[in-house]
Amino acid sequence: MAFHTKMYDVYLVLSGAAAACPWSTSAWLPIADALAAYTLSARGKPAVRCVQIDKNTRKSAKFGRLGWNAESHRKWTHDEPDAAPWFFIGSEAWGPSWNQCEKDNEAPDCYVSVSPPNAGRQDTALQFGGKLLVALTADAPDEQRADLRASIIAIARELDSPLTVYQRRPWGKASYGGFTGAMNDLSVTGLFKQGSPHDRPLDLATFNEAWSPVQL
Repeated sequence: MAFHTKMYDVYLVLSGAAAACPWSTSAWLPIADALAAYTLSARGKPAVRCVQIDKNTRKSAKFGRLGWNAESHRKWTHDEPDAAPWFFIGSEAWGPSWNQCEKDNEAPDCYVSVSPPNAGRQDTALQFGGKLLVALTADAPDEQRADLRASIIAIARELDSPLTVYQRRPWGKASYGGFTGAMNDLSVTGLFKQGSPHDRPLDLATFNEAWSPVQL
């Protein structure tokens, strides 16, 4: 199996525009607890990477090695995101770590990312406040996959999600001997059609790929 051909159950939760940011400490710790069991892999421990920019120096913030545990979560989340010293760009977790995936030449068993709302113009009214993407290998036991769906629904309700969707997809799409559209790129590019998703109806037509709605 090539790295990009591994298949996943993928969920995308768009958080409510007025709800707590998914990267706020109060919102993230319950989410992390709910997803902890899915990040475990027989291949190794999960690892977290987070990109934030210092508001004063414009340099990347350094958080050291981050795992999937409360101590690490508290390092990169913020009690008051708007008052934090960093601009939040995004955070992702690989289970097992990306280093182990490279050694195995196999995509992770679980992938989680949190990212801002692709706001575009500052005067645009937001239709959602953040993006939470969760992907679990399709090889996971049926019971675990069903439990994940239930966990996603509970998380989406807590985040007052205006739209939560699901798809079955591979890690990436074959292209000229390699692949494009990698799972870990979706939060940055390729998720929505061209233009700001806040300038058009928030429905299935706003996405580049085919997604199915998740009833909350």
